[in-house]
Amino acid sequence: MAEQYTVVQGDTLPRIAKHHGFANYKAIYEHESNTDFRTKRDNPNIIYPGDVITIPDPEPVFKSLTSAKINVFKIKKHAEYFRADFKDSEGNSWAGKRVVLSLDGVETESLVNDDGTIEIELEENNAETGTLSLYFDDGSQEPSEIFDVSLGHLDPVDTETGIQARCRLLGFDCGDIDGNIAEKSTAGIKGFQAEHGLAIDGNAAAITQAKLKEIYGC
Repeated sequence: MAEQYTVVQGDTLPRIAKHHGFANYKAIYEHESNTDFRTKRDNPNIIYPGDVITIPDPEPVFKSLTSAKINVFKIKKHAEYFRADFKDSEGNSWAGKRVVLSLDGVETESLVNDDGTIEIELEENNAETGTLSLYFDDGSQEPSEIFDVSLGHLDPVDTETGIQARCRLLGFDCGDIDGNIAEKSTAGIKGFQAEHGLAIDGNAAAITQAKLKEIYGC
């Protein structure tokens, strides 16, 4: 029987799908019972605590079998990825630099792509926090920068915490990501607006949200 699931901080659709026995999050996200949810969250990678999702009953799959040979079944699983974009204050990418993602004590090494991005497949999508180490000096064993990372914690751009997080990660200090748009957050928003030629009012309404989404990438 279908059930209602309420999203909590740190959830991702692949994790929710895995917990409920689905190999692919699309079985939940694209189900007809979640039409309203899809309209509200058009990017399945960004959901919000309090969102309610219908977990449908698994649909049986019927396949003709033969006793004359071995029957092979393949299950398509949808992988979850960690993605990041590295650029300096001038907009230049850190292409070719080594990065190491550490989650639950497991380290995965990669190189920054020519466009400044990295994409690392998560074998076990259970960890919520970890670190990302960046090496500027190819000959050094010590990282130049270490970033704390939180998986499944970026909220939609139309929420206060989503606005604060994007401004902060783009270099505009909004203080704590707590949903309280007070003096420090307003200053951070104004800094972003000034940088991108927007009306400097500290109000992250639709136009500012659209620019945040464009610059941040989601």
